[in-house]
Amino acid sequence: MKIGISAHPCDAPDSVSSEYVENIVRCMPELSSDTYVVFVPEKLSPIFERAHPQVTEVTQPAWVSNPLINVFWHLMVLPWLLRKHACDCVYMPAGHLRLSWWYGRPSVGAVHEFGVDRGLKGASSLSLLYRTRLLPKMLKRLTHVISASRSLRSQLVSKINLSSDRVDVVYDGADLSWLTPMPGREARQKVADHFNLHTPYILYTGRLEHPGMNHLRLLAAFKRLKREAEIPHKLVCAGSAWYGTEEIFAAADRLGIRNDLVFLENIHDERLCPLLAGADLAVYPALHADSCTPVLQAMACGTAVCAANVGSIPEVVGDAAILFDPSSVDEIHNSMLGLLTDNSARERYARVGHRRSGFFNWEDSARHVLSICRVVMSTS
Repeated sequence: MKIGISAHPCDAPDSVSSEYVENIVRCMPELSSDTYVVFVPEKLSPIFERAHPQVTEVTQPAWVSNPLINVFWHLMVLPWLLRKHACDCVYMPAGHLRLSWWYGRPSVGAVHEFGVDRGLKGASSLSLLYRTRLLPKMLKRLTHVISASRSLRSQLVSKINLSSDRVDVVYDGADLSWLTPMPGREARQKVADHFNLHTPYILYTGRLEHPGMNHLRLLAAFKRLKREAEIPHKLVCAGSAWYGTEEIFAAADRLGIRNDLVFLENIHDERLCPLLAGADLAVYPALHADSCTPVLQAMACGTAVCAANVGSIPEVVGDAAILFDPSSVDEIHNSMLGLLTDNSARERYARVGHRRSGFFNWEDSARHVLSICRVVMSTS
C-alpha cells in the first residue's frame, strides 16, 4: 500500500501538527512494508531530510504556504499529485486545518481540535468562511476520521452529524524515552547551574500564547498564592513566544509579580529534564488543549501535575493529576495550593503520573493509524 500524506498544515517546526506528522511518518515505516509519499512545504523540508527509505519527500515551493494559496493547493493540486504518485490512500494528519473536497481514493483525516472559536479572533472573512462552513463539510466527505479524544469524537458526531462508525479515537503519542525521574536535589542543583534559579518554583511548559494558553488566569492564581499563602516559589514559563506575549508581560507588571516570573526559551532536551524534575509542581491551564505532551513530559519526570479539564487531558491523565476548570482562577489557585501544601498528595500524584505516562507512545499511535488505513482500503 502506498499512502500519501499532506504535511502542509504544519505551520511551524515546533507546532503540534508538525510534531504529530513528524513522529507518525517516523514510526509508520518501522511498522510495515508500506511506502509513503509526503508532500512537504519547503520550510519544513529539513524535518524529513533523514526520513526512512520507504518515505518519498515531495517538496513544494515556499509560496504554497500562503494560507489562501494553500487552501486552493489542497483543493486543486493535491488530488492531482496523489494520482501522479499512484497513492492508494491519503492520510491528512491535520484535518482540523486543511482538507480537500475530493481525493479520488480512500481518505483518512486526523482531527486534533474542533470549534469555530479556535484561532479565529481577527481572522479574515475568507478564513472564517473556510473554518466554519467549508471545513466541516469536507470532514464529512472523508472516508474515515481519527479523533484525538473521546470528547472530541462526541463533538464531531453531534455538531457536524458525522456517523459514529466513521470516527475512531487514536490518542497522540509522546516521545518520553529521554525523560526519567531524577532526585530532587540533583535536579534543583542542575537548574541552579543552568538557569541561575535558586528558589522553589512552579513550572509551566508550552508556548506563550494569549488567550489560548490562559496565562492571564494563571498569573492571577499565582498572585493569590504569593499574597495569601506567602509561598517562596517563582513561576517559570518555559516555551517559545507565539501570540499575545505583550499582554502576558503587561499583566505580570499590572499584578506586581514580574520579579517572581522567569521566562525561558529554546531549552535543550538535556536541560528540560532537570527543569521538569526539579519543579514542586507542573501546571497546564490551557483553554483548549490540542496536545498533552507538556503534561506527559512532567509526569514522565515524576513531577506532580495539575491541568485544565479540557480536550483529551482528562482521558490521558486519568486519576494521575488534579484537574481544574481553566476559566476559574479560584480552581487554578486551589489546585496548585493543594499540591504545594500536601506533601503526601504531591508524592502520590508524582508516582502515579510517572506510571501513567508510559501508556502513550508514537509507535502505538502510528500502529492504530495504519490499521485504520488498511481497513479503509479493504472496504472502499
